[in-house]
Amino acid sequence: MATDPSLSTSPALIPIVSAVASFAAGLIGAGISSWTIRSTHKQRLAADERLAERKFEFDIQLAERKFLLDARSADRKRKQDLAESVLAGFYEVEAIMRSVRSPMSYAFEAEGRPKEELETEGAAKLRDTYFVILARYDKNRKEVSDLLSLRYRMAAWFGVGADEPFQKLHQAIHYVITAAQMLVNWSKDADGFRANPSHLTLWQKMEGDIWWGAEDPDRVATLITEAIAAMEAICQPILAEAIVA
Repeated sequence: MATDPSLSTSPALIPIVSAVASFAAGLIGAGISSWTIRSTHKQRLAADERLAERKFEFDIQLAERKFLLDARSADRKRKQDLAESVLAGFYEVEAIMRSVRSPMSYAFEAEGRPKEELETEGAAKLRDTYFVILARYDKNRKEVSDLLSLRYRMAAWFGVGADEPFQKLHQAIHYVITAAQMLVNWSKDADGFRANPSHLTLWQKMEGDIWWGAEDPDRVATLITEAIAAMEAICQPILAEAIVA
């Protein structure tokens, strides 16, 4: 059977066909490579975006945690500063009241007492003795007032129970000052006042309030001791906490 000459490939066309085939293959390969690169690039961009989003979210969470930690640390520091000041103040006032209530006194301590007309020597000496308590307290009034002024801040930070030690301390001081004032007044006619047995008992009770250890039990000392113990129970736990930097 004869072969159609039109179907045979001329030797001259073979290089052309090969070149066209190679070019076509190159185009296809280039297209595939370009698609692969674009696809990979898109995937990388998407991964980078997700990573950036996660990092952003993490940074936000870290900033929020740091803010809360800083706020808690600042609050703890303020509470510790307040607790330290208050507890130290209670110790100081206890020492002050021991000094105020000391039975030992000197004549110059009563120099500021207003004298009255027709005051007998005995009445004057007795009134001076009791006035010393008021004079000593007046010298330390600012320290006591500064401490008592913190009672509302303590209640705000530590709860209303933090006011109870202040109440006890204030009551103890009130007993002392009131007793001293009453004894100064009663001393105008001490003999006549103490002639009544019930008045004498009251007189002795007032002396027990103004002088440390004059009575057993000493209700003023007991109140101060209880006030300090109660304040220690409130302040010492927060003072023992570490401050996170």
